[in-house]
Amino acid sequence: MKKKEMFNSKAIVIAVITFITVTFCGNAWAELLLDKKESVHLLSDNLSSNRQEEKQIDLIEITDFHGYLEDEYYEPIGAMLAKNIRDIQKANPLRTIVIGGGDLYDGAQISTFLKGVPVRKMMDSLGMEATALGNHEWNWSLDTINNVTMRDANYSIICANIYNVRTQNRVYEPYKIIVRDGIRIAVIGTTTYKIRDLLNREKTSEYVFTDPIEEINKIANEIRQSKQADVVISLMHEGGMVGFDGSQRGPIFDIAKKLNGVDAVIGGDSHTIVNASVNGMPVVIGGCDGGGFMHLKINIDRNNKVSFVSKYVSLDTKNSYGNKSEPPLVDAEVNDIILKAEEEAQPFMDRANKISFGETIVTEYAMRNEFEAKGYWKLSSIPGVVAESMYVDNDMNAYAKWTPRVLAGGIYDVYIYNIVKQGSDPSAKVEIKSSEGIDYKYINQDIGETSWVYLGKYNFNKGQEGYVKITSWSDNTALRADSIKLVNKNVSNLENAIILKLNKSICIINGKIRRVDKNNTGIKPILEGGRTLLPLRFVAESLGAVVSWIDKTSSVRVELNDNSIEFVIGSNKIKVNSTVNEIDVPAKIIDGRTFVPFRALGEALGKIVTYIDGGIIIIDDKEIPNNEENRNLLNEIIK
Repeated sequence: MKKKEMFNSKAIVIAVITFITVTFCGNAWAELLLDKKESVHLLSDNLSSNRQEEKQIDLIEITDFHGYLEDEYYEPIGAMLAKNIRDIQKANPLRTIVIGGGDLYDGAQISTFLKGVPVRKMMDSLGMEATALGNHEWNWSLDTINNVTMRDANYSIICANIYNVRTQNRVYEPYKIIVRDGIRIAVIGTTTYKIRDLLNREKTSEYVFTDPIEEINKIANEIRQSKQADVVISLMHEGGMVGFDGSQRGPIFDIAKKLNGVDAVIGGDSHTIVNASVNGMPVVIGGCDGGGFMHLKINIDRNNKVSFVSKYVSLDTKNSYGNKSEPPLVDAEVNDIILKAEEEAQPFMDRANKISFGETIVTEYAMRNEFEAKGYWKLSSIPGVVAESMYVDNDMNAYAKWTPRVLAGGIYDVYIYNIVKQGSDPSAKVEIKSSEGIDYKYINQDIGETSWVYLGKYNFNKGQEGYVKITSWSDNTALRADSIKLVNKNVSNLENAIILKLNKSICIINGKIRRVDKNNTGIKPILEGGRTLLPLRFVAESLGAVVSWIDKTSSVRVELNDNSIEFVIGSNKIKVNSTVNEIDVPAKIIDGRTFVPFRALGEALGKIVTYIDGGIIIIDDKEIPNNEENRNLLNEIIK
């Protein structure tokens, strides 16, 4: 082969590999460009010149977790992530370090409602040593982060480039020295240099933000000169990506090129998976939302040379360690943290997430990416319909925007909950984007009654293509916001139903998403012998029945109103009051829970049982049409 042809072939291979390495959070790319390459650096001379053995430090970065203890379908994302990290710690117990890249807390509902405390408990459980400060930590104010989220934390926030404007002292410690098996690793923290552009000036007025490059270089030099550490790492809440052509873009690369005395750069913010290098120095970012983590192996040989092997570990896989495995493998301690947080946050979640079938309500408590607001909004003393109402004073650039997650496309009646108070905007502008384009309405928030205001009929496609946005249209007035509502009258009212799905561990009871068994994610409806079996206790107690176990006859008794139903384990008979009937499949015990045929149980309790295409089981007082609207909606809610 000619040299030119060889070069072109190599270029093509490199381009393909580079393409694979560039991906945003959520995609399953476990093997990245530097997985099989090492970046070699010579350690400072404060180590002994004669080492007895080679040492390997496992450094794990979790970044932009955004509170994803569990996803919207109650899958315990945090416990799956923790299981993978715990396995690495068990394999190398004296030489594993866990750090955070910032933006760990605000985002998913449970963590947002509880101000990040359960995430902090999770990170404590994993032995996290330190985390960078992200821009979303400012959403609640640093006072909340310091005195609520991080209260009693066993790890610390490190940030070298934020100072108090009055005292001129740093707000946080600039770095932390972490020692593992005699190896001293200095981690220098910085936050994004664009922090003022990203945040409201009122939130940052008490602080001075300095150049991260100057701060990192100054501290790294001091550490090297005083021989405090053997390895120096820059941990920054800065992002970037690698282009299809191999080009490196983003502030993390701009900064890395100007650093001195640093062995590796670890970032965040951009929600990307980056596994690259600058001048032989590793530059990595570990994705987001609990979809995986960056695993950086630090190898120190007998000649005191340090080398790095970096790999992104993706959980987006059906492998035994992934979040798509059945059942998922979880860390018991973190799973317990999640379950307790779920119970504590349930009242907040029920207010925000109640499913009014045929209705989609979006509030300020909505899931991340469903509600956003620009401007310095404050909570109002006027109660709203679902959420607490918000207001912003005299800000013509402020807006509130609801982006509903439409589960079944179709014609919707659109409403906005209008908060009325004297001094508010008399002609607030409402923008409605549907599949047909953009329409505008104007509502009076100064005179009238607080109530739902009908905006009209609009066609919304499935997904999040449409939105409703309110902006101020008048000077020197307040703009107010609370909730929007989309109503599709073709969808059945299932607010009082129990809805389950084959092989799914979540369900809906009275319009609220619940686990089938909060203590065991493996309990779910199953298909056996051509018949669907349901966990008896869950269904019966959801309908208000009392369930008891009769040890003498190995049977389960269900009592509701004046009815008594009895199933004998292993028997194909059911006793309803004094009548004995045959059932197709006998009751059986699976994983410590009694399972019975769903139709026999439902009808014995006086309910109508409907089976919707796609494995949906509905237990209600009425028969539910097996129509397209119901199928689409229910299969989207319980995926």
